[in-house]
Amino acid sequence: MPSKINSPISADDAQRIKKNWGFLKRNLDQNSTRDDFMVEDIWDLPDFEEISAEKTPQKRNEVFLKLLLRSGQRAYRIFIEALKKQSLDYIVRKLESTEIIQYTETTMQSQIDQPISAEDAQRIETNMSFLTQQLAQEAIRDNFIEQLIWDVPHFEEIDGEKTPQKRNEVFLKLLLRSGPKAYEIFIAALKNHKSDHIVEKLESTEITENNKAVLDHFASLTEDKKTHVLVETDLLIFNKVVDSDIEIFGSALQLTQAEISRIQKEHFSSVDTQVHTILQKWRTTNGKTATLGRFTKSLMDAEAAGASIYWDVFSSPEPKAQSTMPSKINSPISADDAQRIKKNWGFLNRNLDQNSIRGDFMDEDVWVLLDFQEIDAEKTPQKRNEVFLKLLLRSGPRAYKIFIAALKKQSLNYIVQKLESTKIIQYTETTMQSQIDQPISADDAQRIEKNMSFLTQQLAQDAIRDNFIEQLIWDVPHFEEIDGENTPQKRNEVFLKLLLRSGPKAYGIFIAALKNHNSDHIVKKLESTKITQNNQAVLDHFASLTDDRKTHVLVNTDLLKFNKVVGSDIEIFGKALQLKQADIDGIRMVNSLSVPTQVHQIIQMWKSKNGKLATLGRFTKNLMDAEAAGARIYWDVFDQGVKEVTS
Repeated sequence: MPSKINSPISADDAQRIKKNWGFLKRNLDQNSTRDDFMVEDIWDLPDFEEISAEKTPQKRNEVFLKLLLRSGQRAYRIFIEALKKQSLDYIVRKLESTEIIQYTETTMQSQIDQPISAEDAQRIETNMSFLTQQLAQEAIRDNFIEQLIWDVPHFEEIDGEKTPQKRNEVFLKLLLRSGPKAYEIFIAALKNHKSDHIVEKLESTEITENNKAVLDHFASLTEDKKTHVLVETDLLIFNKVVDSDIEIFGSALQLTQAEISRIQKEHFSSVDTQVHTILQKWRTTNGKTATLGRFTKSLMDAEAAGASIYWDVFSSPEPKAQSTMPSKINSPISADDAQRIKKNWGFLNRNLDQNSIRGDFMDEDVWVLLDFQEIDAEKTPQKRNEVFLKLLLRSGPRAYKIFIAALKKQSLNYIVQKLESTKIIQYTETTMQSQIDQPISADDAQRIEKNMSFLTQQLAQDAIRDNFIEQLIWDVPHFEEIDGENTPQKRNEVFLKLLLRSGPKAYGIFIAALKNHNSDHIVKKLESTKITQNNQAVLDHFASLTDDRKTHVLVNTDLLKFNKVVGSDIEIFGKALQLKQADIDGIRMVNSLSVPTQVHQIIQMWKSKNGKLATLGRFTKNLMDAEAAGARIYWDVFDQGVKEVTS
């Protein structure tokens, strides 16, 4: 049967998918449903690889949904049947009860080309730099597809950009031409994502009758500001005044093309550092004539030449003079203040605007430019906030007071109140260490271990782990242990290993965090796990097979059920299946980005060599050999696969 991957599903079915986009991304277990598309000759292995190339469960679900939308008229029914087969009836009910409205591409196109109101546009444009730095567009954009304002191509237009800031910029440009409803959807999404600091910033923006009045920035400066000679610490205030138009910016500041190219090459990973280095070069060249007035005129020249200048950054207050106090970056803040930070970790990650307050740490000689660069190296606002907090925890006893004063200066009193009202408990490193080395209950451990493969694939540990630092179960080094791994699956694995030795409270915190993150499908899977009295009884998997299952000859479609039966121990797995080292190396080299594809091709090669002897019984024995040699075998995947290939 020919592939249907380039013909759309019906308009009504497409609407069912789109109007439940966020729900499906959070709740779908695409790994357990996608095989049906291979069996029906709708998808092929490259489609699976496209899904598996994504790093998080939600991104893999999103690619699955994009493929589904262009997989032909039969695809939606196959999808529904696969969900029913996996007992995911709550997803089926949600889809089938979706209200279908009269909606066409023309309707949406007419919506996407209408501007938002002039006042709302001014709120966006006045805060453009702040928004490009602070927005987590990926977490809120689903609302626009659910409301049928945007469609998949708009997401792809955003994702085509290479940096978070540029993706935010494209998001905002789309928002500005998405019709009168769009701003309201944007604000509601921000509130739902607990980004109240962004809402507050937008809603407090002063609306002018004629925004053109503020465009002559030089004329609006007082005489003493025009003649103010910029010093080294002043430059840090302006390192976000321009984003990607580095060449135009450098030329406007009279740098040569060779100088600009060298700066771009040396600091290719950080635009902020490129801007800062260009400013330093300009200041060194101009000496006492490097005034704020002259700099302002150069910025206006850059804007006239086509650069996007963030005038909200330009209008930031001037920094105070630097003191000579030595850096405190390697001494801790007080235990009580550390607890205030840790117990509000998730809240601070979501609500902090670190970019607007970190300058105070430079002014007080607590941090230096390298610390700013460490923060800016992260790709999302929440990750940048997390690095900011990690630095804060080891910035000396004065740091917390500087932090509170900076928050007050930015009128972020709700954050100050939250921190200052935190209940402080008697807590020591020893207390936490004794907690981290206690096992969770035997039943809860079984729930984790029996679903290890499912959890390593489905878990978004990054979104739920804050709860463990807030409950003083884990600390920053535990996060660093998780983040030291290269892949989402390995990070999930370290998270789960820590969880297993985090004391009796840990499992309850884990379940509550999953529910709060709308990961009900994971909770359901864990809570429905059958608990055995003696877990050793399930270790002889060959003996537990019936005779007809032992002699079942595996066919090509069967192999797909087992492509996640092993994690990263590919070499041990391949050798247990009697493959040569050269064969294993060749498979790994050709499919370096996808472990499931490596596993699938190893099993295919094993099947080709064994022919009619490639039975389920023989495969089971090979898996047990691999486990005995040190490979981690996911027996929950194996058991599910056995059930599906022999039912």
